[in-house]
This record gives sequence, structure tokens and C-alpha cells, in this order.
Amino acid sequence: MSAHPPVSSPFKFLDAYTAADQSRFFGRNAEQKRLVELLFRSRLILVYGPSGTGKTSLVQCGLAKAIPASDYFSMPIRRRGDLRQTLVTTLTGMLEETATTEPLALIAECIRYALRPIYLLFDQLEELFISGTAEEQTWFAGFLKAVDQSSLACKIVLVIREDFLAYLYGFEDQLPGLFDFRMRVEPMSERNLQEVITGTFSQIQDVRLVDEPRTVRLILENNRSSANTFQLPYLQVYLDRLWRLENEKEPEPPVWITPALVEQVGRIDDVLEVFLVEQKKSITDRLPPDEQPAVSTILEAFVTYEGTRREHRLASLEENTGLPVALLVPVLGELERTRLVRRDDDTYELAHDSLAKVIDKGRSAEQRQINDIIRRLKDAYREYTEKKQADDLLLPPRRLSEIQLYETAIQGELDRSLSKAESAEKWKYIEDSREFHRREQRRELEEQQRKNARLKRTVAFVSVLLVVALASVWFAVDQWNKTNRTRIVLQADGMDPVQALVTVAVAYEQDPNDLNRKSLYNHFYNHRLYSSKLELNGTAIRGIDYSFDGRSLLLVAEDNMVYRRSATGEPLGDGLFIPGRYLSVELSGDGRRVVALVEPGKLFLGDLESHTLQRMGNDSTINTATMSPDGQTVLTTNDSGLITIWRTDGSKPETLKSMPPVELAGYSMDGRMMLTVPTLSDADSEVNLNKKIQIWDRHGKHLLDSLTMPDAVLSAEINADGSMLIVSTMNGRVFRWDRTTRKLWPLQLLNKNFLFPEVKFSRDGQRLAAAVGKVVYWWDAAGKVLDTLAYERRIRTVELSPDGQTTLIVVDTDVELRDANKQFKGKLSHTAAVASAFFSPDGKTILTHTEEGKVFLWKLNDERLVELPHLEGVRDFDVSADGAFITTLTDANWIYVWNRAGAVVDSMATDSVMDRVLASNDARTIFIINIGKDVSCWNRQDRRLIGLTGEVADFSDDHQVLLTRTKTGKGLLWNSKGQQIDSIPISLEDKSAFLSDNGQELLLRSRNGKLYFWSRADRKVIELPGKQAAGTISPDGASIVGLTVGETDVLSVWNQQGKPVATYPLKTVRLSEGYRLTAFRVSPSGEEIMILLSGENQAFVWSRKTGGLSLFNHNKVVEVAEFSPDGLLLATLQSEGQSIWWSMNGQRLLEWVGAVNQYRFLQDGSVYYTVQNNRVSIWPGPNFIIPWLNQHISATKRRTILDDVRDQYKLQTSFWEAIWQSFRD
Repeated sequence: MSAHPPVSSPFKFLDAYTAADQSRFFGRNAEQKRLVELLFRSRLILVYGPSGTGKTSLVQCGLAKAIPASDYFSMPIRRRGDLRQTLVTTLTGMLEETATTEPLALIAECIRYALRPIYLLFDQLEELFISGTAEEQTWFAGFLKAVDQSSLACKIVLVIREDFLAYLYGFEDQLPGLFDFRMRVEPMSERNLQEVITGTFSQIQDVRLVDEPRTVRLILENNRSSANTFQLPYLQVYLDRLWRLENEKEPEPPVWITPALVEQVGRIDDVLEVFLVEQKKSITDRLPPDEQPAVSTILEAFVTYEGTRREHRLASLEENTGLPVALLVPVLGELERTRLVRRDDDTYELAHDSLAKVIDKGRSAEQRQINDIIRRLKDAYREYTEKKQADDLLLPPRRLSEIQLYETAIQGELDRSLSKAESAEKWKYIEDSREFHRREQRRELEEQQRKNARLKRTVAFVSVLLVVALASVWFAVDQWNKTNRTRIVLQADGMDPVQALVTVAVAYEQDPNDLNRKSLYNHFYNHRLYSSKLELNGTAIRGIDYSFDGRSLLLVAEDNMVYRRSATGEPLGDGLFIPGRYLSVELSGDGRRVVALVEPGKLFLGDLESHTLQRMGNDSTINTATMSPDGQTVLTTNDSGLITIWRTDGSKPETLKSMPPVELAGYSMDGRMMLTVPTLSDADSEVNLNKKIQIWDRHGKHLLDSLTMPDAVLSAEINADGSMLIVSTMNGRVFRWDRTTRKLWPLQLLNKNFLFPEVKFSRDGQRLAAAVGKVVYWWDAAGKVLDTLAYERRIRTVELSPDGQTTLIVVDTDVELRDANKQFKGKLSHTAAVASAFFSPDGKTILTHTEEGKVFLWKLNDERLVELPHLEGVRDFDVSADGAFITTLTDANWIYVWNRAGAVVDSMATDSVMDRVLASNDARTIFIINIGKDVSCWNRQDRRLIGLTGEVADFSDDHQVLLTRTKTGKGLLWNSKGQQIDSIPISLEDKSAFLSDNGQELLLRSRNGKLYFWSRADRKVIELPGKQAAGTISPDGASIVGLTVGETDVLSVWNQQGKPVATYPLKTVRLSEGYRLTAFRVSPSGEEIMILLSGENQAFVWSRKTGGLSLFNHNKVVEVAEFSPDGLLLATLQSEGQSIWWSMNGQRLLEWVGAVNQYRFLQDGSVYYTVQNNRVSIWPGPNFIIPWLNQHISATKRRTILDDVRDQYKLQTSFWEAIWQSFRD
């Protein structure tokens, strides 16, 4: 077979642009600038995008075009079999002589040799995850970390296809900032493609464009896909096709590319497929018939089963295809001549990824199915090994059946594409899966046989007794209902907060078991409820915005419709269609108009009331468009740096030609000023930004102020009154400029390597916040770090409320709210990752938008509770019996009295340091206890503060009686008005005291363990027998309970006359021998007793019903424990503020999110109070969640929510519905 002489094409065809092609590289100015900006800010850059978008050309040619060669030395690197070996070979090849093979040492030598920084360009990194081993991937992650932490003058650019980006998430443990400086290479816009075509032809000497505008337009129309997009490889092949067709007609130069020629070639939807078919045919036609299949066989060998390129040497190609070298060599030569295959030294590969996709698409249906099976097998095996070979990650029977159908072909493909060890590991995984399912089948068969035996006995029994049969049916229905409710409750974790709460509430009402109760508590207390879910009849929402006044919302739908909603989410008229690919969309201040910037730079103004749309001007090079807060003007900048002010009333626009060209421009928050950053005029302007900031009047006529920054400006924002600017610079630093004092403060950096991509600030500029990786930072007005907060997961973004008092932190599917003291204020939960979240202009609502296109509106003030905010931390609080008044004591020794609605009704400052506060039922009298236990009585009516005799010893739960102890040990009783009502006939010296709930009985315990009981009714002091480690009085006052010390711990019970009622041996000495008890209480029902030991991580509850002692295990020391008023749950508080609710059988029902300092139930259980630093929160009690839900979500709305849940999650709500569905199936 003879080869024809190669035809020299002037086009790059499928080859990437290199540094030598700078004069022929067009259409990527913005990406060049962005890439250089990232390289200036970090030593590790990630470039990704779809296949065929020109990533390799950008980093090889675009970078060389943007940065002089004297400033850096680039080294492109491909994997080529083993990435480490390729890296070492590339580095040593630059050096004349070296003795080391260690990569970091080689890099250092190369830097010294080149006398400038080294840029390592790791291209087509997806090959590492397609063909590389786990060890090779682990080594590469460690290498990147070593370079990142070194002082070498070396930068690294990772280039990877977008569909392999997820594989890099495994590197984040070693490289937390891997995704901080990333760049997505988008498909080229039509405007940029015009630049590519005209620029390419302008650099080819012997090719001419005739009627350039029309010819270029026809080329673009013929290459536009059905999805309205362009493929760069297809365009290059198309241009080459035009040249070849005309060159064949007239070989003598120049070659004329005319509209007629473009129309003659016409539209080729699959130009690359056509080219591949033509070249294959041209080669096979010159081969004998028996050798013609070799061309397809060889091309298929260059494509993996995943549809990507695969490299081959001649030996591996011979082994893979089974073809002789004598045939391989000439066919490879022809494939190389036709530019289908590229040769690099001894390595062959396809010329471009796009060819691999075309070849993969042309495979037979059977081969594609085999490849799909192998892909799934590889993914499943990777997850199986990562999760420590869990049985639930073995292949399911369905996958095994597919493998068995093509077992020989799959095993052969595995042997060809993988090493022997890797292929054996995959096949062992398949055999292990088969053996596992065989064991499961045997176990299920044995279980089924046992069930069948039981069923036979049951049927025989049911045949005799019909009544038992009916009872069994009822039991089956009941069990099905319980199981189904459990299944529904477990699925609630995947629902949005309102759906979940309504769903679990129904399950709890039907069956209030511990699981349903736990789910109800968790979804009510630990998850905020949105006020509105914004939907567009199933169409995904891709953009959201508030109007400047916050009265309207803008929703941008996936189908290019824009809609307006009220501040509460109600629809305001029909939507408006705006054609094109949006670059930006903004809503006017009054919510009536919308301005949209669409590719390639066209500006549209829409009226959402009249539903009219008009284009503003004829400029198609607009880069940015910003509407003024009053909605009267639109400020735009174009490619030439000119600013134009458009008026929304239709009057003539004004271009500010007297103003120098700008790089950045925008309005201040109030719209009274214009902020600009001029464009540099020197030759380096495309890679540098100016250091100067200018502030003009809103019309751009008068320069009001200016500032020169230490480094080039990336972005700048101005606060509400224009007195302060936040400026981000090229080197990653952020500055605060106070225009009043003329001072420029850099934000304090705790780590010099931290670069803050975006800083948010409050409306007055006094508080700033930003997130870097997994840490949130807060600064004050002077740029000093106020606080930090670390998370276990990466933070997407943070936002500050306009008043700066609340921070919104987005982490995956959750949005956390933190107050000014970084205390937890609530969590906004979503079912998908949150793409954006921000406050309304008035700070009263929050708008969140998920990646799946759903939008939720939340109120900042939580509807579930009433908050009592304080300026200082709350040290203690008390609640009146009916909950009408709450009294708080702060760290500043201020006392506040609040009503149920959260309003302060009275306050007083004290002169000394106070520790406790108690209030009468009407809150007219407040008892204040200082750290020395001295008691003062504050009468709010006459404003007097009177000291009581003695120190406080105890007080009754109803706060009607207070017990004090004088220095001589005398005990005095006081009523809620601060009046003495009785005295105790026995000395309280060296005794602990316990008053009954109503204060009418008293129990004393001496140091040696003796108990003394006294009742105001009979006035007798009764000494109880034995030595007691602790003692208490039952809630009804009828019984005394003691923990008797002996050979074994015993609970002893006496009546009020001191006569023994019962004893209960606990069969342990754990509770009394060598331990100090901190709490010993009887439950409201009298059926349980709670015991706490000092310094222990457990609480103990004894049950009269079971006679057993249950342990409630905690992670930290248990400091407080309290029964709920109905006695159905136990609330505990462990050190570091973790509060937990338990059922009486020891099941955890609720773990409160956020640290809790104190808590308390209202006496009737209707309200639950928590103290979290400086906030007191008033919640509905656990038994009042359902009434709250019925009050706040109507029955009609709940039914609608349940119907949506049932449809969305395919739930069955009744046994008979399941039977009917089974019958239909």
C-alpha cells in the first residue's frame, strides 16, 4: 500500500495551539486575563470544562500570549503511562546532567537552570483517573501538597475534563484549597467565534475571505448544533474542509473562501463523523479485502470502554488487536497522515478526545452495553474498596445477570485494558458478589421454609377458629400500619422542613411511639420552617433577586421566563419571555422593570406590568449592566471601556466619552455616586488592572474622590452612605478605606497564605465577614479579626444581615444562622445543595436557592418561638407559674421583667454581683440572690429593695415559699411578698434542705446522713432511721424517699408520719459508696427516681414498674437533669452546653443543635425555655407541637402538602391502598 504525499493544511485542525501559535490564537481574552489573575493569586490553579472547549490551547498558547516568556518557563506534562516517571523524565530532559530523581529536587534544579519560575502544566489529568492506579493517584496528591507547602518558585496548573472533576474531591483532605482558585472554560460565544474565524484567516497568507461578514455568518450558521451551541473541533474540521474543497478546484494561491463556497459545503451536523468516515474509507479502499477490518480494529483500540482516548506503543497495540506489525505500521502511517492519529516518540494516540467520542458512538449496541457494564463495575468496585469492602456495596443480582450475559467479552476487555492484578481484583469482586448472594438465597430459602412451616400451622389453627383468624387480620393490618409509618418517618429526613414536619406529625398522631416522637421533636426544634416555597409549575428556577426596596422578588426560570413575586412570595402577574443566554438580570427598585444582558452583549429592558420588551441601543459589546436603586437609569460598560447611562423612560442615552475608559464601574448602594476603576493604557493592560479607584457623582460628570491602592484592584464596593469602601486587590488582600478619615486599613490575616475571594459587610460598614475553605472570619471596622468559626465541611458562602447582627453560612444543603457572638440561631435545611442565599434589603427575610432549581423564603424571626434578646449574657432566669412573665438576670447584673410577647415591662440595675433570681407568680416581687447566697427582695410596685435575714437554703417549685438560714442555723420561711411566715423548730446548721413543691413540707439531711422531716401542718420533727446518701420529697408531698447506705444501695420510702412504706434494693453500691450525689428527684408520676453523681457521664433512672436501674449515657459530664411536667421525658444538660431529651426507657429523643446554658419547663408543660448565651427562647412544649402546627398551618394546606409528599415519594398511606396497588401491579 503506497502513501500519498501529505497535503499541508494551514489550519490547526484537531491539534492544540502552542506557544508558537500566539499570532493565531483568538477569542479568549477574558479567559487569558482570568487565568493570569488566578496565577498571580495562587500557586495551584484548576482549569476545567467540557471536552472540546480549548482548555489545552488556553493554558499552552493563551498563557504564553498573556505573560512574556522571560517571566516564566512552562512545561506541559501528560501522564504517558506513569505520571511520576513522565514528570521525572520531563524535568531531567531540561537539565544537562543531574544525579537526582526526586521531583521536588529536580524542580529546584530546573528553576536555577531556567533563571525564572517554572509553570508545570498537567494536561488531560483525567487520564490519571481513567488508567492510573490508586497508588499513583495518592502519590500525585502528596506531590501537589509538597509543592504547595514549599518555597519553590513553581506554579501548577491542573487541566481536567469537567465530567472527571469529582475525582479530585478525594484530594481535598491534603489540599483544602484545591477548589479555591479554579476556572471553568466555557464554550465560546458567537461573538468570540467570529473573532476566531476572522483572526485565523487574517493570519493565513494565501487564503482570503470574500464578503467577510456574510461568509462568517454562514460558517457559524452551518456549524450551530441543534442545542444552539458550537463545538471548536467541529469548526476547525469545517474550515479545513472549505479550504480543501477550494484548493482542489484551484491549487494556485490564493484560496478564496466565498459565501457561495460555504453554501455549497452547506450544513454538516456531524462534520467530525463525516470526516472520520471519509478518511477510513480512503484508507480501507487501498487495502486488500481481508485486511480492511484492521482500520476499525486499530481505531477502536485507541478508545477506552469509557469513551476516552487511550495511548499505545506498537507492542501493546499488537497485543491488544492481535494484528501483525507488518500490517500495523502502514495503517498507522496512513492514520497519522490523515491526522486521525498523533505520534509522540514511540507513543500513538487519537488526535483529539472528540474523535474518541465519535468512535465510541459508532460501536455496536452490544459493545456499548459491554462498555457500560464495565464502567459501572469499575465505579462500584472503587466505592467498595473506599468503604472498606462493606457487604451492602457488593454487586446486586441484576448487575451480576448482565455480567453473566457477556461474561467472556467482559473478561477479555478487562484483561486487555487492565493489568493482570487489577483484572483479577475486579473478577474476584464479581465472584465474591455471587457467593454473597448465593448465601443470601440459601438463608432466605431456609427462612422461607421456616415461614412456610409456621404458616401451615397457622392456617390449620385459623381453620378451626375463625375468630382468631379475624384477630390475626386485624393484627396484620396494625403491624403493616406501624411498619409503614416507620418507613414514612424515616423518609422524612429527605424532605424539605415543612413537608417533613407535617408528615411526621401525622405519623405521631397515629402512633406516638419513641421513633415518631424523636422525629417530630427533631424536625420541629432543630429545623427552621420556611414561610413560602416558590415554584413555577415544575420549571426549575435558575436565578433570584430582591428589588432594592425589598418589596418584590425576581425569579428567572430555566425556560427564559422572568417572573415577579411579592415580598411574601405571592405571584404578581404573568411572566415575561426574554430571549438569549443571560449574562445578568436585575429588577428595578420599584419591582416593575427588569434589565437583562444577554450574549453576545445585548441589553434588553422589560416591563413586568405591561409585558413589553425592548432592546436598548445597538451595541453588542456590552460587558456589564447595573440598574440604579431608583430604577431610573442603567449603567453599562462595553469592550472599549466606555460607560453609557441609559434611561428607562426611553429618553436618549448618554455615553460618557469625557471619562477615561474603565475596567470596572457601578453605583453606590444609595445610587448617588458612581464607582469606577480606569483601564490602563499601556501594552500590559490585558493582564493588569489599575491601582486607582475613582468616585464620581451619579451622572459621571464630577470627580468626587480618588484613591491609589497598593496593588491592582479586582473589585470594590461602597457602603450605604458612601463613607467607606471595601476593596479587593490582585494579591488577594482586602482593604477598608474610610473616606472621612482618609485611612486605609488592610484586613488582619491570621495566616498570610489565606486569600479572601469575597468579603461581605454590614450596611454601616462596621462589621465584615468572609469564608475561606472551612473557616468563617469576622472583622471590626478597623480590620481587626473579631472571631473565627471552623466547620468540618467546606463553606460555600457567607452573608451578613444589613445590621451586621446575623451571619448566614452556607454549608452543602444547610444554611446556618449565627448571631453577633457567633451563637447558633437556627438551621435552614434543604434537600439539595444550596447555590445561593441572601438577606432582604430590610434584613427581615432570607431567600435561598438550591442547585436543583427550588427557591425558599424564610423569615429571620423564627415563628416557632419568641426570643428575648439581651446585650449581655444571661446568668439566670425565672418564669411565673402561668408563664405570663419571665425574669432574667444578666452578666452586667441587670434584672429585666418580660411579658409573654417578648416585651420588657420593667428593669433594674443592682450594685453587687448576683447569682440567682426568683420571681413570684405575678412577678411583682423579685428575689435576688448574690454569690454569697444573701437574699434581697425587690418590690416592683413601691420600687423598694429589702434584704431578708439569712442566706437562701431552698425554695419551693411554685416559688410561693422561700427558706433562709441565719448565721446561727435558724431556718426562716418567707412568702412571695417577702414576708416571714414561719420558722423551723430544728437547727439547719450543717444540714442540706429540701422544700416540697408547694413549700409546706421540709426535709433536712445532716452531714452524717440522718434525715429529718417537718410539716407545717402537724409541726412535728420526725427523725428517719438509717444513714441516707440523699433524700427527697415526692411531688405530692405525701412520701419521703431516701437512698439508704448499706451493704447494697436501697431506696427507702416513708409516709409523712415517718412509717416505712416500701424498700427497693438496687443491688449496687455504685450510687452511694465514695460518690457525691448532685441530684435526687422523684418524677411527677412518682414512678421514677432520677439520680445524678458528681463528675459522671451518666444519669440514672430507677423505675418502680420494672424495679431496674437504667443508665442514660452521655459524652460529657452530666450537670443538670429535670423531668418534664408530665413525666414522659427527662431533659439533661452536659458540660459544653449539649442538651438532650430522653424517653423514660433511655432512648434519645432530641439532641438540641447549639449550646444551651439553661433550660426549664413551664409547670403545665405548654412552654419550654432555653438560655443560649445572651438569648432566652420561648418554645412550645413537646406536647404542644401539634396544636402549634394546627394553628400555623391550615388543615387544607397540610392536606395539600401530604398529597404532594405521597406523589413525590410514592408513599402508601393505608393497608388497603397497598393491597389495591399490589393487585394492580
